[in-house]
Amino acid sequence: MLILILVITVKSDQSFKVGGFLGAVLLACGLTWLWDFISSIYFPGIAAWNLTLISLFFYVESSLIGSYSLTRHIIEGHIRAGVRVGLAAWALNLAFRLILFDLAEALWGLIIYFVGFLLGGVLGGFLGKRLGQTSWIQRKATNP
Repeated sequence: MLILILVITVKSDQSFKVGGFLGAVLLACGLTWLWDFISSIYFPGIAAWNLTLISLFFYVESSLIGSYSLTRHIIEGHIRAGVRVGLAAWALNLAFRLILFDLAEALWGLIIYFVGFLLGGVLGGFLGKRLGQTSWIQRKATNP
């Protein structure tokens, strides 16, 4: 439901397209799922709390990469777009966990995941504003 609301609000925002938004969300979730797979193979004996704290870094990083991939192409509303990518990635990750795992395991670290995806979305939007917009302006100036 949250993803549907975010997609509807994206349609009203003309600075980027829904396809780019969903691509950024799936990129962030794909990196997250890859980390979950790798951590389940290589770190099977680590306690859940320690693994969750280690995973926080990777959730921030995956959301940062996904939101930066979208916000570097837009002109305005970078932070808002990054937050939307982070929230949608969190919602999609939550749905993925609820489908594949039992309730106790799916809800473990829910606040950590939320903070990680949201922080990564904000940082990705900020980096997209600082780095992407200048390169966009330079491209427009050289190719009118």
